[in-house]
Amino acid sequence: MYELDCFAGSSIDEAVEKLISERKLGHDCYINFNGVKIFSKNVTLDSAYLDITGMSKKEFENYQEKRRREFEEFMEKEEKRAHERIPYWIEEGHKLFPKDKHEMWDEIVPVRASDLYHGMELDNILEIQRLLTYEEKGSYEEIKKFMDNQGHSGMSWSLVCALIKALCENGTEIVEYLEMR
Repeated sequence: MYELDCFAGSSIDEAVEKLISERKLGHDCYINFNGVKIFSKNVTLDSAYLDITGMSKKEFENYQEKRRREFEEFMEKEEKRAHERIPYWIEEGHKLFPKDKHEMWDEIVPVRASDLYHGMELDNILEIQRLLTYEEKGSYEEIKKFMDNQGHSGMSWSLVCALIKALCENGTEIVEYLEMR
């Protein structure tokens, strides 16, 4: 018995198809699919799905469809919530940022509210500006701790850093500090 390669991104269906083709040729082999060995000797689509996901193929497809719908509903709610928060974000930005930044802020807010993160980076930059404004000129270390606790992806981190540079006094210096650590 030998192991067949299963490349990243391969589906369960593709792995089963490959095993069945090998079985028809009289080969006894297996594929290690995400840590689960499936064998050519007796594999079916449902047996592979049961072994790998704990569900039949149909149950898994129904589960995936349900998750997709839930995700779409969640994203719609987040988008609606973000658009409802636009006046709040604009008002808070006007309180925190110097007047010469208000026009830029007013342009940024609706764009960021409509993006993948639904304004999360707006909340972040407002909190950072609060730290800089009200916390006795909050230290860069406080900002670093705040940023680290946000669980940013590379993209959201970059967005917040771009906002820091554009809107905060000493923004470039702050971002350089964040990137050094």
